[in-house]
Amino acid sequence: MNKDHVDPLTQGNPTGPDQPVGAEERKKAFIEDIIKVYEKHKLGLSYSDILDDFMVVDLDPWHIEWMREAFTDIGRH
Repeated sequence: MNKDHVDPLTQGNPTGPDQPVGAEERKKAFIEDIIKVYEKHKLGLSYSDILDDFMVVDLDPWHIEWMREAFTDIGRH
């Protein structure tokens, strides 16, 4: 990655082992908060490759797993 590139999701904060103290905990808390909203409303977010858009759909356990996987994927990109 270009060292001058600023990731819009991290706003330039590094990911991985060199990230600022507490960043991993903040990201994990963010994902867990999203999951709580999913469970509260019994709705989740899904993605359509055909429409190239996100959709609000009835909650399926897969949506929670997908969101938790987002946390484990942080730093791989």
